[in-house]
Amino acid sequence: MLRFLKSLLLLAVLAAIALAAAGWWWLQRPLALPAPTVELAIERGTLPRGVARAVSDAGVDVQPDLLYAWFRVSGQAQQIKAGNYELERGITPRRLLDKLARGEEALRAVTLVEGWNFRPVRAALAKGDQLKPESGGLPDADLMKLLGREGVHPEGRFFPDTYTYSRGSSDVAVLRRALHAMDKRLAEAGPAARPTWR
Repeated sequence: MLRFLKSLLLLAVLAAIALAAAGWWWLQRPLALPAPTVELAIERGTLPRGVARAVSDAGVDVQPDLLYAWFRVSGQAQQIKAGNYELERGITPRRLLDKLARGEEALRAVTLVEGWNFRPVRAALAKGDQLKPESGGLPDADLMKLLGREGVHPEGRFFPDTYTYSRGSSDVAVLRRALHAMDKRLAEAGPAARPTWR
């Protein structure tokens, strides 16, 4: 009987070692993607199981239950952040979780060039990659009102710089950042450089 229990214990230990080795191998193995880059959108409030399902639904060849188990075992399941991500070929389950837990979203950029008047600024925003065109069709005056600067002419009110944004961000949000950046520069330059808003 004792010999049987020892054999059973040995088998259990060997099985645990084999399972751990298989798990380690799976964590280091690149996930199969249907394209060189896959876009993954995680909505706010999505639970870890839903995140695993979203990865699979995005076309990644992975068993959602296995991925969810990895999220849970890692202790990082609750650290996964909502956002828009780009998964590239070669990404492993370990790297995927790191990306989601750190919130390493796929960012796009739009550049507002120094010396531009407001027309090319709006044209650059209209061409922004996956930038939501909420200001499209709005006259300049209505757009300035939307930005909280009713009656203010838009020329010279937006700081020229490169602004990054996540997929689906609003062009109005980018303009608001450029407006606040200009406000800050003018405040740093002193009262003489500060324009009268009305």
